[in-house]
Amino acid sequence: MGMTTADVELFAEHQNLHEKLATLLETQILSGKVAAGETLPSERDMAEQYGLSRTVVRDAMRLLVARGLVEVRQGVGAMVTHDQRKSFAQSFNLLLRRGAYSKLDIMEVRRILELEIAALAAERLTPEAEAELAETLHRYREAMDTDDRPAASVAHKQFHASLLQATGNRILIDFLDPFVAFSMPSQLSLASPAEGMTEDEQRWADFRRHVAIFEAVAARDPDAARAAMREHIRLPEERVRRELAGERRPDEGL
Repeated sequence: MGMTTADVELFAEHQNLHEKLATLLETQILSGKVAAGETLPSERDMAEQYGLSRTVVRDAMRLLVARGLVEVRQGVGAMVTHDQRKSFAQSFNLLLRRGAYSKLDIMEVRRILELEIAALAAERLTPEAEAELAETLHRYREAMDTDDRPAASVAHKQFHASLLQATGNRILIDFLDPFVAFSMPSQLSLASPAEGMTEDEQRWADFRRHVAIFEAVAARDPDAARAAMREHIRLPEERVRRELAGERRPDEGL
């Protein structure tokens, strides 16, 4: 690998030895000097190369595994991973679940992001992406017709995930896919009755808003797609704001 003990000393003095080694190896991996799929030297060889204890090397490997840069395979050793997206998605999902974010936090981020996701999807929609959205909407409709709420929830999430995929923007997809999965539970979209509707009426109204989004995207009309998504986000966000303010409309009950 062409690295020496002196290389480790280049890094911040406040770092522990295992952190310095992990930072050095991370730099080598991200620069491509150590390629994806390449197996790192054994724990013993690395300890000898850097003049460090095997415990330090082992702790450095644990850091790299936690960062998604390396995976340890039985009988093979530490191997540089090909793709960090799974590790990022898992870490981001844990952050979202443990972050104690409010419903309003979530709805505001959805509004900021999803309007432009819908517009970009309309600009870039391919026949394949359109077919995927149409199929997802069909499954959503079938679940609504049969009052299969778990299946409707799955189709709802998949619709937004497919819309994200339709943008074709890899950074948006990698970064936001975990957020889309996290932010779509039914309790966020149907927090409470509204506008004098029964819960079933509200669920159907929500479905129709998804149809409107699809039609605008399928028409390759970014402005209409943005407007349809704005309307979809507006009602649940307004409900959340009223909940936080302790307000209820007369027709919302107790």
